Amino acid sequence: MDKLVDIALFLNREIDNIFGNADPDSEKKQSLGGKPRLGPAGLDLHYANIILQIDSIVARSSSMPPNARDMLYQNLPPNIKFSLRSKIQSFHVKEQLTVTEIKAEMEKTLQWLVPVATITAKAHHGFGWVGEWANAGSESNRKSIVSADVIQIETLHHADKQKSEAYILELVLWLNYLVAQSKATSNGGRLRSLLKSPDCSSLDSVDRVNIYQ
Repeated sequence: MDKLVDIALFLNREIDNIFGNADPDSEKKQSLGGKPRLGPAGLDLHYANIILQIDSIVARSSSMPPNARDMLYQNLPPNIKFSLRSKIQSFHVKEQLTVTEIKAEMEKTLQWLVPVATITAKAHHGFGWVGEWANAGSESNRKSIVSADVIQIETLHHADKQKSEAYILELVLWLNYLVAQSKATSNGGRLRSLLKSPDCSSLDSVDRVNIYQ
């Protein structure tokens, strides 16, 4: 029991540190011209499923069906698709990374974002079936989920839409690099060149502070 409490407290601290403190009147503020939130916009489950899809592809990058990335792309919101087209041409890392190193970079965000996405999906489905993506993701990320009463601060309900999209976009860029490197490795070669962005050496380049504010 103490261990479950510790895990719950850890998740709450991570959510507060990264998303910021959720305002209980956030829906009211949004209606008055505040920042768009995923829950009131009806996007929290959709974005949660996208995050779970990304986690699933990362966990099975060497054996994922070819259409998995196509399905992910089709599920992306139009504004993320638009940004992806330009960002993918300028994305680069400072030095060549192995598949393991790329996954480690992505895990910096996935380790806290996947639990929030899973809780969001379970809240919508009554802690029942949450889709194949939740079941196919990394075991370590899913183990950190606490099956307890869900409150909105533990989900994507209050998450700032723009900042959430920035995380998803950055993960998709890294995912594209991961898949390309996985193919190069399986073919016994290396990527000849990587598309360059000055400050994209890690997922920490995205502002992780106060994503709820």
